[in-house]
Amino acid sequence: MDALPPVMRFVRYHMRSHRAQGLSVPQFRAMAFLRTMPATKLSAVAEFLGASMPTTSRIVSGLVSRGLVKRCERNGDRRCVELALTSRGVSATEKARAATRSQLSKELAGLSDEERNALLSGMKSLRSLFVPSLRLPQTET
Repeated sequence: MDALPPVMRFVRYHMRSHRAQGLSVPQFRAMAFLRTMPATKLSAVAEFLGASMPTTSRIVSGLVSRGLVKRCERNGDRRCVELALTSRGVSATEKARAATRSQLSKELAGLSDEERNALLSGMKSLRSLFVPSLRLPQTET
């Protein structure tokens, strides 16, 4: 438990410091969420950000106007809109992830092969245990 917060601070710091020029932190966080939860509703993004629906709508509208996120009507119903990253949005998030992976690799370079393999094995185990439970409930907007 004590190791996770500093690791997450490191990852968040580097992800944010490598975000596309002009993106606010909430916009970047929304994009990161949409990367892991494609075709999701505004309410799920709002829940993830801990923001109100009107605030989240403004955040997403800014991303849509920049061509980073697209709104898609589901089954032709204008009231049921799903959000997804555009190819430009995917590229922007992947650049930040690549830069963060590079920084993380530098931090882990001092570990022995055995230590890195043990860490990788532990991370794979944690992922298999917790990723299914990370899915937020999809609520109608």
